Order: sequence, then structure tokens, then C-alpha cells
Amino acid sequence: MQRRSVILLGCVLVAVIGMTGCFGKGDGDSSPAAPVPTVDLVGTLTLPAAINSNLMASVNQVSNTDTTTGRAWSAPAVAVNDQAVTTFSLATSTISATWEFKLQQVPQAANGWYKIEVNVKKVGLKAWVREADRSAFTIDSRTTAAALLAQSSGLTADALLATFPAAVGLVARQLEKAWMTDSDLVPGTIFDLASVTAEVASQADFLKNNTGFDPAAMVAYLGLANDLDGDGVTDLQITTNDNLTAIRFYTALSASTSLKSGLASISEYTGDQLLADFAAGNVSQESYFNATKKDFALGCFFKRSAAGDKYLKLFVKRIDLVSGDFRGVVAEYQYVTATATAVATGTKTFLASGAASVEGAVLGSDFLTDGAPGTGTLSLASLTTGLGSTLGTAHMVRAYDGAPDLTTKNFADPYQVGDALYAPHMAGARVAMGMTAAPQVGDVFAVYFPVTGHYALVKIKEITATTITVDYKVNRVPGENRF
Repeated sequence: MQRRSVILLGCVLVAVIGMTGCFGKGDGDSSPAAPVPTVDLVGTLTLPAAINSNLMASVNQVSNTDTTTGRAWSAPAVAVNDQAVTTFSLATSTISATWEFKLQQVPQAANGWYKIEVNVKKVGLKAWVREADRSAFTIDSRTTAAALLAQSSGLTADALLATFPAAVGLVARQLEKAWMTDSDLVPGTIFDLASVTAEVASQADFLKNNTGFDPAAMVAYLGLANDLDGDGVTDLQITTNDNLTAIRFYTALSASTSLKSGLASISEYTGDQLLADFAAGNVSQESYFNATKKDFALGCFFKRSAAGDKYLKLFVKRIDLVSGDFRGVVAEYQYVTATATAVATGTKTFLASGAASVEGAVLGSDFLTDGAPGTGTLSLASLTTGLGSTLGTAHMVRAYDGAPDLTTKNFADPYQVGDALYAPHMAGARVAMGMTAAPQVGDVFAVYFPVTGHYALVKIKEITATTITVDYKVNRVPGENRF
């Protein structure tokens, strides 16, 4: 049963009704100042997931839905535009990490900005809210980071969140680490910690000294590991070559990148062109760039989705690599969403060569296209050998021991010429792994298609006198062995 406590903090506002005039001599007549109009603000407040509550209470690490957290936040200090606000409600919860937050009778801001601060002892959150958003604002680690950067860079918080989300994310990550800092190491508040102030200063310096970006793109100063979408997981990575003279880009899903050079803007490499390059296999895993390279665009496989895969379009404006010291990359970026996913799953039945036809069974397939057995397809030449190369010469099948679950296996070992574990057929692959030759129901194999360069994973579902049926995963991107 959800326990939800609603914190209602308020003050009794005493209405003072002044005289509309004064008695005595007429030359002393005056009128009271008009009351300042007020507004209500409504939004949500979310604390970091893990908190060292010694920063706000005398216990150890707690979650943001712990009862200790709720008690500590029962009496926060709230201010808007540097004025204390005492009439508000904050609804904590032991189930939800997002709490409804209402502020009442806040003096209306002449400039249309409401700079909200909520503090409990050594921790706190901030948000800079526009007039248009005061009925549905958010306050969390990212809005706090944006507020700190806005104060240091001169940019607005909403512009930072929209155009520089990676910079905001780096500051937010330091803030969330600060919430877990030993209380004795925080003499003032978490905002005073060197780790926080240094990150704010570093990102603000980048923001102030790099201008002229495409307003339709997002911007980042990329390091070796980057979380571009702010989900707390590294997605885009950079590595240097052995002699530290050039860099290469890759994502958690793929080392393959497309490339278009000699551009004036990110828009010159369209999303359709990027998708077409990946579909046609116009990608490389060995594209390195030295410090002289700039004004080129890369396409990267970014996120997988059942509805449509997401790609990253990266426009590199400058590479800071001096005497083997990699400092960063100034880049604009956009996301491109495909209308389909590169990874497909299904079930397919293969018919043995020369056997009577079976409804739904195929003679050959690469799991992208079915048809007659050929050089680049998988087929069933013999039930003894199982599925494999049509001609029996291409080493394209690798076995896995232990019948792993296909739904959780997301990686096929990469094929390399001369790899003894890749065999022409299932039986040979089993022997290479030290197993008996005959394929069994439950066996799992990686399949590399040499003509197209793409990979699949298969698990034998059924074996009959003339067919083998497999469940499969296939990635249509050439060279991509992750699913």
C-alpha cells in the first residue's frame, strides 16, 4: 500500500487594509503602494536516486523514496528569485521518486523568470522557470545543472537544456555524485564542492568561447566517454590510435561509422543520406582523424528500438589533440530515427536439399532475403551437418556451449579469417567447440554471411526428418555483431 505524505507548509497571510487617505492638512495626502501581484507555480521535484542522508539527516545511504528522505524534506527552505517562499506544498512518496510541488502567492516576476531554489541542510535543487512553464515545471539534477551553468555562462537555462544537453549532463553527474559525498567533506553545501565548481567552470568556459553553432543542432565538447542523451549511460566513445596522433569514434552498439567530408554545416549530411549509407554498407570501423581534420560528418548507430533505430549524426568542428594529449572535440549533433529497426527476430524453417516441399520452409536464407541456396546464404545440405554454407566451403557458423537463452544473448563473436571456431556448418562448429557433431534442439550458433558482412544468431527449435527450424536474431548492418 502506497504511503504518501503531503507536506503542507504555509504561513497565515494577514491582510492589512490601509487608509485610502490621511487626516490633517491637505498637503500631506498620499495613497499606499499598489500590492505586488502574485502567481502560483506548479510542477514536480525529483531527488537523485541515491543520497548520503548524512547531508540532511543522521543516517547512511538512502533512496529518494526512503522514509528518512521524506522526513528530511518535510521542511525545506524554498526561495524564488532570492525571496523566501513559505506557502507551498511538497508531496513526498515511498513509491514514486517524483513529487508534486506547488508554490503559492509567489511575487510575479517582471522579467518572466522564476529562479527556484529548494534546500535541505547541505543539499539542494534549482530550476529557472519561464512564465510560460510555471504551471508545469520540473526541478531535478539536470535543471539544477542548467541553472548553475546559466548563472556562469550568461545563457538561459532552457537554451542550455535544449542545445547543450551533454554539458548539462556532465554537471548533473557531478551533482549526483555530490549527493553521495561524506558530510564531513562538505563544509558548506554540495554547490561549493570543488568537483562541482570545477565542472561548472569548465563547461561555462566552453560555452562562452565557442559560438556560431547551427541553431537546429545540439552541441557538445566531447571527451573520451560521453552520455549525450543524459540517461546516465555512456553512449558515444572516442579512442586514440597507438601513437596518440588520431582519434576514432564509436558507440556502445557499433564501431561502424559512415563519413561525409568537406561540409559547411551539419544539414549538408541529411538523415536520409545517413540511413542510406548504413543500409548500403557504406561504413567503416577504421576511420581515424587527426587534429587537422574538421568540418566532416559521421553517422553512428546510437540506440536500438522496436519501433525504429536511432542514429547519431555528428558534425566535427574541431579536434583538440596536441602532442599526444587529447583534450576534446567540438561537435554539433542530431539524432536520426529510422522507420525500422536494424535488428529483426523471427522463426524460420529450412528444408533439406532434395526433400519434398514443406509449407513455409525455405531452401536458403540470410534472414534478410529468402531464396535458392547461394554463396551468401545459409541452407540445409544435410541433416547430419545441419545448417551451413551451401557449397560447404565458407566458414560462417560458430557454436556456443550451454544452449544460452537467445532472448538475452546480444553478441556474436566476430568472424576473422582463419578463426578455427567458425566452421562451414553446424556439425563442424560443434566439433570445434569440443562437442559431438550432431546438431541438437536448443543449440545456439552465430552466423556470419560473407557476401553481405552481416551477422545473425540462431537457436535450433525443431529438427524433423527433412527440416530444421530455428529462432533467429539478425542485424542488417554490415560488420555489426551486436543485437
